[in-house]
Amino acid sequence: MRKLQCFSLGGYLIQNSNSATDSLLYTNSDAQGSLIALTDANGGIVRKYAYDPWGVRRNASNWNTKDNGDHLIVNRGYTGHEHLDAFGIINMNGRVYDPLTAMFFSPDPALIGSNWLSYNRYGYCMGNPFKYTDPSGNNPFLLGLAAVIGGVVNLGIQMISGNIHNVGQFFGAFGVGALAGITGSWIGGLTSTALGTATTLGSAIGNGALIGAGAGTAGGFIGGAGNAWVNGAGFGDGLMAGFVGGLTGGITGGILGGIGGGISYSKEEAAFRVAEKNMGLKPGAPIQANDDNLNRFTDYWYKSQYPDAFKTVDVWTHDHPTQEALDAFATKTDAAGYTSAAKGANGNYTGRSSVFFSDKAFLSSRQLYYTIGHELTHVGQFAYLGSIGFSYQKGLADALEIGAYGWESSVGGSSYTSNGGAARFMLNYPYVAEKIMGTYNYTNFHPDFCPIFETLSGPKKFGW
Repeated sequence: MRKLQCFSLGGYLIQNSNSATDSLLYTNSDAQGSLIALTDANGGIVRKYAYDPWGVRRNASNWNTKDNGDHLIVNRGYTGHEHLDAFGIINMNGRVYDPLTAMFFSPDPALIGSNWLSYNRYGYCMGNPFKYTDPSGNNPFLLGLAAVIGGVVNLGIQMISGNIHNVGQFFGAFGVGALAGITGSWIGGLTSTALGTATTLGSAIGNGALIGAGAGTAGGFIGGAGNAWVNGAGFGDGLMAGFVGGLTGGITGGILGGIGGGISYSKEEAAFRVAEKNMGLKPGAPIQANDDNLNRFTDYWYKSQYPDAFKTVDVWTHDHPTQEALDAFATKTDAAGYTSAAKGANGNYTGRSSVFFSDKAFLSSRQLYYTIGHELTHVGQFAYLGSIGFSYQKGLADALEIGAYGWESSVGGSSYTSNGGAARFMLNYPYVAEKIMGTYNYTNFHPDFCPIFETLSGPKKFGW
C-alpha cells in the first residue's frame, strides 16, 4: 500500500492507493492536534485512534486496553507527530519522545524563564499534557514567543517598505517572519547545546558569536527567500535573496551574539570578583584547596541563606576524604565533588550524606560554585530517598545525575547526557524518578529558581 500525505485546511488529505482502488481519506483531529479518526469521502469512519494523556496509543473503543497496532494506515498520531510504533516512541522532529515515561531522550536546549518545572529539561510540557503541546520537541513557549516576535518584526519591516498591498501579503509577511523566528531560535538552541559551557571570556564571546551566527543565518535565509517569494519573485531570485539574507543575518547575529556573550560572562565574573573580595580571597585567582576556604565559600554563597539544605550533611570536606571518596575520584579523574549516601543495616538510604571535594573544585570561584550546588542537589535527593526508605536500584545513579546536572546547567554549568539508565528506572519507579530528577520540588529550596547572576550582589535563590 502506498500513502501520499498533503496538507489541507482541515488537516491532511491522504491518497490511499493499492492495486484495486484509489481513494482519498480525511483526517480528524482533537483540540491538541492528535489524529483521532480517518474518514472517507462520504464521512464514514475508516479507522479510529486514541491515546493516553502522555501519548501512548490505546484502543479507541476500550481505553483500558492498548491499541493492537493493526491496520494503522498512517504513522501520525499524538499531537500530529510521527509514531515509531515498532519502538513505542514518537519523533517530534527536534527530539525523540518516549510517551511511556513522558520524557524526551535528550534535554531541551532552552529553558523557560523562572518556571521551576522547566528545569527538568527531559520532561514534556512541564508535566501538563492537557494544557500544552510541544510541536517541535523543543521549548514550546520560547519557540512560540520567537514566532510572534519574528512575525511582528517582519510584518512591520514589510509595511514600512511598502510591500503590503493586500491581505495575502499581510499574512504572508507575518508567516515568513514567524517561520524565520522559530527556525532561528531552534538553530540557536541546538548550537548552544552542542557548544557547551564557556569557561573563559574568549570562549563566551566565541560561543555567543556562533550561536548568534547560526540563528541569524537560518532566520535570515528563510526571511529573505520567503519575503521575496511572497512579493512575487521567481524561485531563483527568491533563493538568491535567501542567501543574501542568510549572509547578512549570520554576520549581524554573530557580532551581536559575541557582544552579548561577552557582556553576560563579564557580569557573571564581576559577581564572583565582588564575592572573592568580600571573602578575603584573591580576586580572579584559583582558590587554595582547603577546608577553610571551602567553608568560607559555602557560608557566603549558600549556608548563610539556605541553612536547611545542610541539615542532613554529616561531613563537608576537602581535607579529610574517606577511602570511598578517594576511590571515586580515582575512578572519575575529572570529578570535582562526590556525595556519599549513608545506608542502614537493611540497605535502605538513611537520608544522611557526606560530601567530599577534590582539588578540581577549587580551580575558580565559578567551578566551586557549580560543584557545591551540584552536590547539594544530591544531598536533597538522598534526603528524600531516606524519607521513603528507598534502596539502590538499577538506573538510580543516572536519574540522580539528571537532577543534579539539571540544576547546574540552569545556572550556566555543565549539562548531562543520560546513559539510558534513568529510562529503566522511571519505568519501575516513576514517582521516585519524578522527585529526584527535579520534576517536583520536595526539598526546602525555593521552587521559583532564578539564575544567580541577575545582580552583582550574589544569588537570589537556590533550588532545582
